[in-house]
Amino acid sequence: MRLQGDQPLTPGQWLRHLHNVVRDPLTISRFLWHWLRHRTLAQRKYPSIIVAPKSERYSLDFHCEQQPNRDSRVTLGADRDAFGMPRLRVDWRYADGDVNTVRRAIALLAHELRRSGAGEFEYDPEAVEAEMTRYGAYGGHHIGTARMGNDPRSSVVDANACVHGMDNLFIASAAVFPTSSQANPTLTVVALALRLAERLKVLHARQRTTEFRASALQVSNDTARDSHGASVA
Repeated sequence: MRLQGDQPLTPGQWLRHLHNVVRDPLTISRFLWHWLRHRTLAQRKYPSIIVAPKSERYSLDFHCEQQPNRDSRVTLGADRDAFGMPRLRVDWRYADGDVNTVRRAIALLAHELRRSGAGEFEYDPEAVEAEMTRYGAYGGHHIGTARMGNDPRSSVVDANACVHGMDNLFIASAAVFPTSSQANPTLTVVALALRLAERLKVLHARQRTTEFRASALQVSNDTARDSHGASVA
């Protein structure tokens, strides 16, 4: 159970929550069955499940992409993990533009809900930044540590996901994203991987063709040399 803000739940709030559970056991039972079927036991799980409130009041979770910021980055730290690899040091920062974008988007949403008559959205504009940052940087998508670009000074791989300066080293992951977008990156990662696979097939076919021609030319030269030697003898 989570409420807006950082205040801990009071005993009265816990009692009201328990009262809601006891008062409507059928709804709770349907919710638990739905959770078991579509989250716990399902092979393809729902990303989230929300109880429809009888009060018709809903909270708003917002997700957004941050603007590129050179000061917000990950670097290799001095500590090492169990495999002896350096641990990442996360230096997450946000800019005024990030806050202003969310603040403006929420204001537009509130305006449209009111204008259309679909509902009302109540919030404190002065609390937007605190709500955005109170949990810090969190998420399950690790993106951008081997970004794609044309300049080796500011990127790791080129447009074909090949590491700059290498001919046979490619990266197929969300690490090549120049920016994070928002979520979820899986379909884009799969698309990039399929695109890379097609390119590698073409490169492999060219290599095999080149090797075959080189081999055929070598056989032809050897045959010509042997024939010339036999005629001389």
